[in-house]
Amino acid sequence: MMNMQKTQKYRLAAIDLDETILGPDSNLSDYAAGVLRAMAEKNVKVVVCTGRPYVSSLLYLRRIGLNNPCIFCNGAQIRGALDGKIFHELPLPIEEAKLAIRLGEEAGAHPRVYVDDRICVSHIIEGDTMYSDRTGSTIEAVGDLCAFLDKPPVKIINFVSDPKLVPTLVEKSARAFLDRLYITQSVSINRAIFVEYMNAKASKGKGLRKVADMWGIEKDEIVAAGDSLNDLTMFAEAGLSIAPQNALPSVLEAASVVCLGNAEDGVAKKLAEIFL
Repeated sequence: MMNMQKTQKYRLAAIDLDETILGPDSNLSDYAAGVLRAMAEKNVKVVVCTGRPYVSSLLYLRRIGLNNPCIFCNGAQIRGALDGKIFHELPLPIEEAKLAIRLGEEAGAHPRVYVDDRICVSHIIEGDTMYSDRTGSTIEAVGDLCAFLDKPPVKIINFVSDPKLVPTLVEKSARAFLDRLYITQSVSINRAIFVEYMNAKASKGKGLRKVADMWGIEKDEIVAAGDSLNDLTMFAEAGLSIAPQNALPSVLEAASVVCLGNAEDGVAKKLAEIFL
């Protein structure tokens, strides 16, 4: 009875996509989709909380069938899951965005620009093709990104295929921007690294707090699940945090609970234990 009382207090589940609820092949299993739908039917607020833009998340949002606000671009956007309505948006200042692009190019990274529901690159590489194939989203080659960019984007990503280049790029970015931007990292679908640049006021944690406030939900009523550094701010806003075994070491250390890895639907199974 004590365990039942404890689990019933949770009203919101904030769930990362890649390497968390999605399998290693970036698929959402029938089991995981069923668990999330069953949670929603029990009046649990299921909130996808991802670094992906909205257009790269639609494939999964449609499978789950939600239309409540969800969090995209690491908190830089809050949008209706199916209708795309923008509740909150924090774009990057355009000159800061161009500097992030130049830093990435100088470091040998491959920048991506997220603007107006478009994903733009200077030229298409294999990682872009893989991303498009797995997410159902289109990546556009536009040539010189700084010349192309004429309005503030929601997010800039520097795609780094060689992990050894990441520390230098992160250090240079930190020196260049100080506290003017929010910079974090995530692991891409082919295990390369994304160094991500957002508005300084954006983070998954801040986005989660804003969504929870819409429903009057307190911190101790929130469960959060994630695997990467960009999920730590989300963990800080949750009463219970879950990390799959494949998560980064610092995320495993920060989590309240460690479950089976994403190849075994570990997060979905743990959510089923808690909510169903």
